[in-house]
Amino acid sequence: MLATQTKTYSLSVVLKRVKQIIQTQTQNKYFWVKVQVSKISSDRRGHYYLELIESQNGTVIAKADATIWAQQWATIQTKLGNNLPQIIKNGSEILCFATIEYSEIYGLRLHIVDVDLSFSLGEIEKRKQENLLYLQKNNLINRNKQKHLPLVIQNIAVIASPNSAGFADFTKHLKEVDFNFSCQFTLFPCAVQGEHAIAEMLQAIQNIQLYAFDALVIIRGGGSKFDLELFNDLELAKAIANASLPVITGIGHETDSSLADLVAHQAQKTPTAVASFIIDRAKNYWLHIKNIQQTISKQAQQILQAKKYNTQWQEEQIKNKTQQIVANKQQQLHSLSNKISFISQHFLANKKLEINAQNNKLHFLSKQVLINKQFKVKENATYIQAFANQHLKKATNELHIFTQMMQQYALQSLQTQKQRLEKVMHIPEAYNPENALKIGYAMVRKNGALLTKDTEIINGDVLTVEMANKFITFSITDTNQQIIWKDIPTKVQQKN
Repeated sequence: MLATQTKTYSLSVVLKRVKQIIQTQTQNKYFWVKVQVSKISSDRRGHYYLELIESQNGTVIAKADATIWAQQWATIQTKLGNNLPQIIKNGSEILCFATIEYSEIYGLRLHIVDVDLSFSLGEIEKRKQENLLYLQKNNLINRNKQKHLPLVIQNIAVIASPNSAGFADFTKHLKEVDFNFSCQFTLFPCAVQGEHAIAEMLQAIQNIQLYAFDALVIIRGGGSKFDLELFNDLELAKAIANASLPVITGIGHETDSSLADLVAHQAQKTPTAVASFIIDRAKNYWLHIKNIQQTISKQAQQILQAKKYNTQWQEEQIKNKTQQIVANKQQQLHSLSNKISFISQHFLANKKLEINAQNNKLHFLSKQVLINKQFKVKENATYIQAFANQHLKKATNELHIFTQMMQQYALQSLQTQKQRLEKVMHIPEAYNPENALKIGYAMVRKNGALLTKDTEIINGDVLTVEMANKFITFSITDTNQQIIWKDIPTKVQQKN
């Protein structure tokens, strides 16, 4: 159907009709609406603009814009106080009291006039309980408590905001000790509130585990339930539970505890309480050591006194026994000396008699042996002379025979060398150039030098040919004619 044949409407007319319908149904009517804030912004006049969504299984199933005018914002802020930024923020879920407004230009909007604080608190507690159930099912509650925490904590990693009052209280209290104790700490600065706080703390925990610290301290200077909500974050709780270091928290809760406190090795209420815990732990150890030292010192004095008395008594006993032993030994030595003297004299007399008898026997035997040896020497000398004469005669005959053989060998060798020398003497005669000329060979010379295949020949050169009985001289007039040299091998080369 053509547009000219039907009734037409302008866009403004259509949208005004929509506005009338919506106003008829919703004018002066307010609704409690549960929504999620996906975006929030404000202008210089103090008006706030929100984008609200509803999602299901990660999919957005509804979306709408909303406004909070400056006057309503001030009213809500008075009601919620410092919790307002933590309730109305990107990603938070709120229960708001709103009316519906429609504009031909801006479209459909919710106009928010109130926010339910109890709903937001309930959502926080609901998420906390869900995260707690996960931690319990995965046995993460007591995992960090199994890490070894030294009795004296001296090298500490601290996650805190460097300019916060909590960090200042912590460092100040660590310095206020009344005994010989000192510790050092390394600050890993992080935001402990705001949308980037969780990511920064997770990164800091990861970085800290690369170093050798005694413990990890996480502190914050208190705040509202909404301010401390991030310490109920599941990922942060898992990171604390799985940390390689024992974790001590001092977040600032007065009446409640966070999941971070629950999974930590030790949870203290405030940063100052954390410092007191570290100091008291060191002081108790110091007092324990001091008590042990005093006990050891007292027992040592008692033992030394008892040992002193015992030593004096033993000295007296040893002195008396020593005198008695010396007297007995002196008497024994005197008796032994007399006995040794008598035995020695008797022994010497017997030995003198034995020596005299041995001397007489030895003198007789020596003469007998000498006579026998002289006879054997003469007998051996005769035998040796005869043996020597026999071998000398045999060697003389062998030498005579060898001399004759050497003379005969020398004569034969001289005859052979003479024959070889006579053959060699004919070699120079055979290679004499005159003999070569006599049998028909000739020698060609250039400028007196023999011509070889390497000699360069050019026009005008004068060559001389020497034969056995004449010389022929001629000039070169045509060098274009190719000169062919023929190598004639020697008889040795031909043989090979």
